[in-house]
Order: sequence, then structure tokens, then C-alpha cells
Amino acid sequence: MTAIAASNRPDPRILHGLGTADTICLGAATLIAAIVLGGWLVPAVGSALPNGWSLMKANTALAVLLCVASLTLTQRKHSPRLMLAGRACAGLAVLLASAALVEHWSERGTGLSTLLAADSVSPMPGRMSIQSAICLVLLGL
Repeated sequence: MTAIAASNRPDPRILHGLGTADTICLGAATLIAAIVLGGWLVPAVGSALPNGWSLMKANTALAVLLCVASLTLTQRKHSPRLMLAGRACAGLAVLLASAALVEHWSERGTGLSTLLAADSVSPMPGRMSIQSAICLVLLGL
């Protein structure tokens, strides 16, 4: 009877596959958030988007982009300056999402939700959903 020794080293094929999946997911999140943000900031882009794409608010799209930037800059071994930039991106995402939570709980605007886009036709201008805000705070932290 022969025993197979367990390896404590990760399988490089699995790590490569996970790295590829990570890159694809971050790329997709970036593409979606950038298109939505572009739709808010450039009216011609916004009018070309399919119905429903404007449901994500501009500050939500910006916070998603900041989270992607943070994950990209802090997951890999980069210089201390880039790591600090990644942490700053996460901090800004937490600030935007926290402001949205304060707006929901206090029922008063902070001004951060409409800083990028006025969103004047909405009953709650610029305010991201509570669920999005909580998720973005958790991602940023």
C-alpha cells in the first residue's frame, strides 16, 4: 500500500485559471461601469444605451470603477506608491457609498450623489440603492 503525499503547493494550472477569471471579471465590471458612467456624463452616449442601463447611478458606476482600480492595484505586487493609490481608491469608494447610506437613513442629500450627474428626473436624485451602497462599502473595506 502506497500513500500519496499531499502537496502543500498550489497547482499552477488552477492559479493561472483563477488569474484569468479574475482579469475577465474585473474587465467586465470596468466595461459595464465605464459605459454607464459615460452614459451619464455624455448625453449622446446615454441616449444610445439600451433601456434600463441608466438605472445604475453615476456615483455607483464611479464607485465600482474605484473598487476595480483598488483591487487591481492592491492584489498584485506593486510599488508602495501604487498600493497607496489603490487604498485611496477604496477609501473614495467607501466615502461615496457611505454618503449614500447617510442620505438613505437621514432622508437628506449630501451633495455627493449628484456631484457627477444631476439626475433631476429621479425622485431621489443620484442616490444609489441601499444594497449597492452596502456592497460597495464592504468591497472598499
